[in-house]
This record gives sequence, C-alpha cells and structure tokens, in this order.
Amino acid sequence: YRGDFPQRDDVNWLKHLVAYRTPHGPQLKTAPVTITRFPPK
Repeated sequence: YRGDFPQRDDVNWLKHLVAYRTPHGPQLKTAPVTITRFPPK
C-alpha cells in the first residue's frame, strides 16, 4: 500500500514476469495470473 496510490491496479500490474536466456541475451515477458484460491482484497 502507498498513500499516493491507494487503489490497486491489477488490470495493468498483476502479472507474472518471466525471464529466460536466449542466444541474444536475457529476455523478459509477462504472463497472466490465474487466481484460483485467494483473490486480492
């Protein structure tokens, strides 16, 4: 929680960040999060 951002922005920020190696260097991508048990408040 931050005072200057009191509301969650899960649409834009709740993601898995996946890092992997390639012959051209490290690569990053995002993947969607599937919430099955404990939804954020």
